[in-house]
Amino acid sequence: MSPTMEITYRDGSRVMRVVVPVSSPSAVESQLRALGAQVTRTAALSEREQEVAHLVRRGWTNRRIAVELGISEGTVKRHVSNIMDKGGYESRTQLALALGA
Repeated sequence: MSPTMEITYRDGSRVMRVVVPVSSPSAVESQLRALGAQVTRTAALSEREQEVAHLVRRGWTNRRIAVELGISEGTVKRHVSNIMDKGGYESRTQLALALGA
């Protein structure tokens, strides 16, 4: 399985996110920096965080996510907080937009 790199960029007022296969993530990072891009490494999301992120992107509330996944609202809140920390997002809206809402 080829390594992948998630690239988030702005196109005017839209935030675009793509996941692309790469042979050398560090080489791609270097090339992006040379082009003047801001490159930040984010920690990978756990499988559960990916599930929660998908539902946040759909606009679901913490309560609805908790019921759907069979976990407490507090756990959902913790997952959302972890996702925001890992991605450097300041708000749930920013997170949803970055995820392609």
